[in-house]
Amino acid sequence: MTRHRSEAISAPLSAPQRHRVLELVQRRFGIRDSDYGASRIDAAVKLVLPTTEYPDVTQLLASVTDESTPRWLFELVQFLTVGETYFFRDPAQIAALRDAILPEAIARRGIERRLRVWSAGCSTGEEVYTLAILLLQRNLGADWDISLVGTDVNRESLRVAREGRYPAWSFRSTPDTVRDRYFEPGTGGWRLTEDVRHMARFSWMNLGADDLMAPVTDADLVVCRNVTIYFDDVATQRLYRTLISALAPGGWLMLGPSDPLPTDTRNLERVEVAETILWRRLTVATPERPRSVPTITPRRTMPRLVRPTPSGNELDAGLLALEAGSPGSALEWLRRATFRQPDNALAQFALARAYAALGDQQRALAAFAHTRRLLDAFGADDLVPGSDSLAVGTLRQTVAGFVDQLAA
Repeated sequence: MTRHRSEAISAPLSAPQRHRVLELVQRRFGIRDSDYGASRIDAAVKLVLPTTEYPDVTQLLASVTDESTPRWLFELVQFLTVGETYFFRDPAQIAALRDAILPEAIARRGIERRLRVWSAGCSTGEEVYTLAILLLQRNLGADWDISLVGTDVNRESLRVAREGRYPAWSFRSTPDTVRDRYFEPGTGGWRLTEDVRHMARFSWMNLGADDLMAPVTDADLVVCRNVTIYFDDVATQRLYRTLISALAPGGWLMLGPSDPLPTDTRNLERVEVAETILWRRLTVATPERPRSVPTITPRRTMPRLVRPTPSGNELDAGLLALEAGSPGSALEWLRRATFRQPDNALAQFALARAYAALGDQQRALAAFAHTRRLLDAFGADDLVPGSDSLAVGTLRQTVAGFVDQLAA
């Protein structure tokens, strides 16, 4: 590292630079300006800058355009929220899960013998694994099909979650009997037993994105606790619409005690259980336009495209562009990705989403159909090749939802 680059990294941000970074984070991720975020901006930029090709903050910020969200911005946002969590957090909500929500969902799904659960903003995974333990305590048979998915914007937190190894501090609300039954002692802490770890899947997701695709459909429970305290009002209510649309009729939504209330409750009923407030999707919904997929509106002009990166990882770049709400940029990347990898179902699905977001219904339907053909070779429980945790069955259901919306 040259002396000038070292000085650029150690130099504090100017007030306009700090304001620009906070503005970008709010616009791209919905995370509003806060004292906590502002206090960490300088340190976050100093950590991210050396991982980029840019010599200073000025050029780093100049790399962001209206139609692109560079990778460094996704890395930076990880430092601006508190990932504080632990097992069996909030006794009132745990009681509601144990005594009301899970027994009701199990009874409702008794014939189908399947459950779908999404933990949105799962951090390092303690919440997801708490749900897994609560389900194991119900002694469900091996013939039950249980999908338990956790999503978060912090990739390092997701790595910890997949590893399933935790220090003693994560057990400050966990009974010793539970820890001894479902964890194995090891160096520096405890690791979940294999049967618990294999119940959960984890994937990256920006919950503040404009175009958000739920990782599950027809969900029996969606948990999103203490996530929207970082979001502005627009991002919060947009996220709530996605969470609600992911629920099955009769499915439950659990928010954190400090989270704002949903403003659109036409399809919800408020339920108080064990001193906690819950939301439940009505079994007979109020007629309204489906919101589980983005509205398809043609653009008059194509947005400016960004230049491909030297790394050649077009699929990764295309997925990031989709999450950032830049389908025009995503389309260029994904066309290249599908040319290089014609048998990649994930790339075909992402390409279909880009076409749909740009209003090209014919090409979107063709790409969705090709995605289905590529998935025919796999079982529902197989992971989609190239994904960290996306099940083939989940992707099939999601494709069907998009196709239904386009047909309508």
